Amino acid sequence: MIKNVALPKGNRGFLLLAFLLAALAAVLVVVYLNSVGDDGGSGGGGAASGPVVVAGQDIAAGTRISASMVILETVPSGERVSGALSSLNAVVGSTAGLAISEGEQITAANISTTDRDAALLGDDPPLSLVIPQGMRAVSVKIDEVTAVGGLIRPGDYVDVIMAEAINDSSAINTCYVVQDVKVLAIAQDVQVAAASGQGSQTPAGPADNNPEAGSATLQVTPQKATSLIRALEQGEGQKLWLVLRPFGEHGEAGVGQCPF
Repeated sequence: MIKNVALPKGNRGFLLLAFLLAALAAVLVVVYLNSVGDDGGSGGGGAASGPVVVAGQDIAAGTRISASMVILETVPSGERVSGALSSLNAVVGSTAGLAISEGEQITAANISTTDRDAALLGDDPPLSLVIPQGMRAVSVKIDEVTAVGGLIRPGDYVDVIMAEAINDSSAINTCYVVQDVKVLAIAQDVQVAAASGQGSQTPAGPADNNPEAGSATLQVTPQKATSLIRALEQGEGQKLWLVLRPFGEHGEAGVGQCPF
């Protein structure tokens, strides 16, 4: 071991510079590693995160899912289940095909929608798939004249007017039984959702008009269903007429309503 050997001034300056450069390199490495950690924990993770619909409670199979049963949570991409849905609108109103546990991400595979079920069943789905929650379907007798020449199609909206003879005289009394109701079917032609799943509607069965159809099935509320059935049971002196509404016109006129 060599003791008391003095380094030349030039070498000492070189070593001091090397030490400073090494210290600077170490500081830069630490700063870089910290920045990567910050990006991965917030910036990078945030960019890769996204909304996912999660069950806010246990949902039994066969239950129609309401807005109060689900929540929207932000989930990192690494924790997102394959097929998880990101929109509440895609879930609310559908039916749980399987039991869903609280906190579970909801996927397209564990819910059932009217549009998809109708598309899978082809051109002859059950009418119950077409009826929205809370509504009812009631059929009325029609012929070519009372159904606007047989030109009414599933998907149209109509008013129903009752014409009734007064005391076997030539006088006729008319009144609106229901207004602004949707036609679900003419005879056995049912309106079903298009397979595109975009909410468009197409009639199932023959595309031609059916002037010889003997019935029209209407979508009504439970209250309007009772009014319609009362009108149907008034007797032989009455006839129901379907009055076709212009495309896109909705709402009730508020005049001439039948007293039942």
